Amino acid sequence: MKVRLITNFSFVTGSGGEYSVPDSAATIEDLLAHVGRQIEFVFMDPEGKNLRKDIELELNGKNIWFYPDGLQTKLKEDDCVDITLTPLGGG
Repeated sequence: MKVRLITNFSFVTGSGGEYSVPDSAATIEDLLAHVGRQIEFVFMDPEGKNLRKDIELELNGKNIWFYPDGLQTKLKEDDCVDITLTPLGGG
């Protein structure tokens, strides 16, 4: 299956952001685990149940928390997943 992956991480997704999702990545959470292994980054909080506070994720233009299944939402062909690291700062 192919999805469009948009991210501000240093990660090569292919032509135009098109990314081939392995068969084992059926949900958003699976996709995050797969990408995380490739770039050596942990997207989940220490308990492994929620996204880290500095990660924003949209699926087809909507925040993932608008979907009833949240991170367990099933991926479909041509979905658009936007993963953004939001730098936290102080001053």
